[in-house]
This record gives sequence, structure tokens and C-alpha cells, in this order.
Amino acid sequence: MNIIFSNKTEYFRDEENNIIYSNSIGTSMIDFIELDFSQVNEILDKLYNKANIDIDKEEIPHVIVYEVEHLISEFKKKHIYFRDYRIHSFYGSEYFFSTHSESKRINIEIRSLVSNLSHSISGIQKLQAEFKTIIEFCFLNTTSEIHQKLNPYQRYYYFVNYEEKRVKKKKEFDMGYPDHRIKYSKERESVSRYRANKKYEIFPMDEFNINENKMSKEDLIEAISNTHFELNEIITCDTLDSICITQLMEMLKNNIVVNSCKNCGKLFIPEGRIDTEYCNRLAPGSSKTCREIGATKKYLEKSKSNPITREFQREYKKMNSRVRIKKITQNEFYKWSEKARELRDRAIIENMKLEVFLEKLKKLEV
Repeated sequence: MNIIFSNKTEYFRDEENNIIYSNSIGTSMIDFIELDFSQVNEILDKLYNKANIDIDKEEIPHVIVYEVEHLISEFKKKHIYFRDYRIHSFYGSEYFFSTHSESKRINIEIRSLVSNLSHSISGIQKLQAEFKTIIEFCFLNTTSEIHQKLNPYQRYYYFVNYEEKRVKKKKEFDMGYPDHRIKYSKERESVSRYRANKKYEIFPMDEFNINENKMSKEDLIEAISNTHFELNEIITCDTLDSICITQLMEMLKNNIVVNSCKNCGKLFIPEGRIDTEYCNRLAPGSSKTCREIGATKKYLEKSKSNPITREFQREYKKMNSRVRIKKITQNEFYKWSEKARELRDRAIIENMKLEVFLEKLKKLEV
């Protein structure tokens, strides 16, 4: 997979050099480490249960191969990092059944296929946890002494040389990536990346459509003269590990800001203001985004101390009591409350005087 980094933007290119994804640097990385694998794990559990039978007594359902193939196909769509995802020695259902014909052998291979898939997905989730730990340590701002005194570069150096050893010693989990450290060579004055190759290219940054076979030399020169080009570093990554470490290095180099959402707790890169507290993902169990929910929370907190809100609540309770004694209907109360809420919100936004608000509130029709 080829990745280009330019002007704090990451571009992913396919084999034909077409841009297939672009976003601010670090966005794809943050999305990756916050991916939810619960549905994938449920499917894997079902596949494992189907394959975990006594193959001397019964045959494993061949449909499992097609289910694995479908899962891999859907998994590739889950994130740009998985676009080239594949399982070792699995080249599709057609090849699988053409290669394995004997019944007992098929049972063994199906079980092996499910096991390989499960192991692969587990490895990806471990990578998620590892890089989330690094990113939280390097980029989140806390009140700890490390975060107050060290910048992201310094935190990363501290982490790979001291913190990682402490974590391994405590056996919380095996970080297991010595290759992820910055390796500096004084002789070459370079930083090496784990299984990632680097090259340079003059790259058009504007919309650039040319057909040299149909354009004259003059038209070609004119098209190029009206296009902005830049010298960019292109990194070819062969593994998911290399994509992640490359992204991490670029995030450090570009001093990317990472926040933790105050609603869902997930990491995100703020757009606009760097002190943004809420991400723009859909909130768990809601059709609203965390940002929308955050705005509502702030509004409610702000309005609690507002005298207009207190007077609204007092009048609301009066009207509700009138429903209980059957002086007005539930439907009439509902219509009044809708108008009253609109008036309350407008009064708060416009900083309406309290006496003006009360006068308008009392004039609302039931």
C-alpha cells in the first residue's frame, strides 16, 4: 500500500496510482485503533463452533468456507488499512475446493482456515491495543508529570526506552514491538521504518486530468502550468505493522493533536479548535453524534442557573397539574409545552429580559 503525506494530509494510492482515500494525518490511525470488532468476533465464535466437531464422526459443513470468504470480503471494506487483507494460503472458495477434494482432508483444511482467520483477527486487535497505548501516552494531555514536562517526541522516547520495559515487567501485556522504535544511524543520518520503503515523487496536488495521446504538446504544457505540484515522500507499507508505525511517526512529526471524547471516551483528532471536547462519531445507542449530545449537555448546564429556565419549570409544573385535575387535556398541554420550550430556548439565546419572557409565556395559548 502506498501512502503520501503532504501538508498534514495523508493520501492512500492503489496499484494504478489513483487516490482512494485522503484525510488529515493520523485520522485513519485513530479510526483504526477505535474500530469495534464485536460483530466480527461474534461471527468468528459461530464459525469456530461449527468447525469444532469430531471430524472422525461427522463432516464439517462446507458452507463455512463461503462464510469465511464473505467475512474477509466485508472485512476489507471496514477500513482502508484492510483493503489488501488476506489469510495465509487462502485464495478463495473455488481454489480451495479445487485443491482439496478428499473428505477428511477438507475437514482438516476448513478447521485450519477458521483457526488462521481467528488468529489473524486476534493479532489485529492486539495491534490496536498496543498502538492505542502508545498514542494515549504520547499525545493526550493529562496532569501527570510526564505529560506536563515532555512534548510528544520526548514522551515517545521515554515510552520505548523506559515505560515499555516497566509494562513488560509488570506483565500487563506484551507490547512486543522492538522494531517499532525509532532507529537512528549517525553514519546515514536516517530513521528506518519497519518493513516500509520510502521514495520521492513530484506529485500534482490539484485535479489533474490529461491524456497525452490526445493532447498536443502545447495543451499538455498548458495543463501542467496551471497545476500545483509538490515533492512528496511516498511510503510503501507491506504489513499492517508498518502502516501503523509509519502513521505514528508522521503524527509525531506533524505534532498532531489528539483528544479523548468526553461522551464516548474514544480518541479523535479535533477539527478546528484544538480544545474540542466531543468527537463527531455517532454516540453509542443514539442517532445523534457525540458533538450534538455535548452541545445539548453544555446548553442544559448553562441554562440550569438561568432565571428564565427556573420560571419555565415553575409554569410547566402549574400546567401539568391542570392536566391532573382535568382543567386541560393532555393534548392541549403537549401543544402548550412545545410552544413554551421554543420560547424558553429563544429567550436564552437572545438574552431576553425576564419580565418580557414571563409576559410572553403567560400569553401562550393553550
